[in-house]
Formats: sequence, C-alpha cells, structure tokens
Amino acid sequence: MFQCKDSGAPLPDSGGVDATLLRLHSRWLMRWLLTLLCMVGGAVLAAQAMGADFAYIGSAFIATEEARAVDAYKQMIVDCDSDDIVYSNFYTGVLGNYLKGSIRNAGMDPDNLPQSDPSKMNFGGGGAAKAWKDIWGCGQGIGAIREVLPTAELVARLKREYQQARQRLERPRGRVHWRTWLPHRS
Repeated sequence: MFQCKDSGAPLPDSGGVDATLLRLHSRWLMRWLLTLLCMVGGAVLAAQAMGADFAYIGSAFIATEEARAVDAYKQMIVDCDSDDIVYSNFYTGVLGNYLKGSIRNAGMDPDNLPQSDPSKMNFGGGGAAKAWKDIWGCGQGIGAIREVLPTAELVARLKREYQQARQRLERPRGRVHWRTWLPHRS
C-alpha cells in the first residue's frame, strides 16, 4: 500500500532477534493501520507523520461517479462498513477483502467459504462467480465512505480534510483523540 522510509533510528539492543522482530512488527502494524485509515484526508497526514512516502486510497474511488464499477457495487460500498468484509483466498488463491453482500448475491455463504489451494491460483474464479466482476473487493476503511460522488469532489474533500488536520496539529490544544480525524456519518 505504501513504502516506509527507514528512519535509521537504532532500536534498543535486545540481542538482535527481538530488535528485528520489533522492527518487522512495527512496519506491519503501520501498514495495517494506514490501510484502514486512508479514506480521509487526515489519514494521509498521519501516514506522512509516520514516515510513509505516499498513501494509497482505492475503495473510495470505486464509489465515484466516473468509476466503471456497476452502481450496485458503488452503493454496497456506501452502505457497508468493515464488518461487511470477508478476508478469503477462495476466489483467486490469494488472500483478499471481499464484500459479504456480493458473496451472498452469488449464492454463497460468506461465513463458510472453503480455503483455496494457492498453488492453483485462478484469477478467473473457481465457478460461475468471478472475483472482481461478481465478488466485489473493498478495503476495511469503507465505513468512511458515505456517498457516491464525482471524483473531483472526493479529491477536494480529501484535500480539505488534510488541510484541516494540519491546522489542528499546528494549534496547541492538548491531546487530540484519533476519532476526530474520521468524518461523522449522518
């Protein structure tokens, strides 16, 4: 999703192995957190503050008017949140996030998908339902997506949220709770 700059800061000496595990764990955690958060402009600022070279925003752009996704897919992104995502390798042999509603629409039970054999990857899908055509993917941050809108409006909103987050950080106010970075659902 993004690449982290190695800060070069030495980790406490704990015998080498523990320090390496700590470094790997912190990088994994940072990637996980930022893939969850990069749906709002403030998260892009957070990514920069944590050393990211860039942030990747995907699912929010699926729910734009210009995206070639079918309208039902766009609406499902708007209507769902992270509880509506299944992490599975069933459709392609590679683990991915899929919307439960699209799995149900294809006649399958999203809570009881079998495991796929990664040595038999098939990006065309194992049966009648095909990944990305019928089984729709989405990131965990979809709870921040509230409407289908033009791409220009999404970009303007992200830019505005980024600038607002910077202004909040520049004003000394004490502790700021992370939820203040997330947009409120109406």
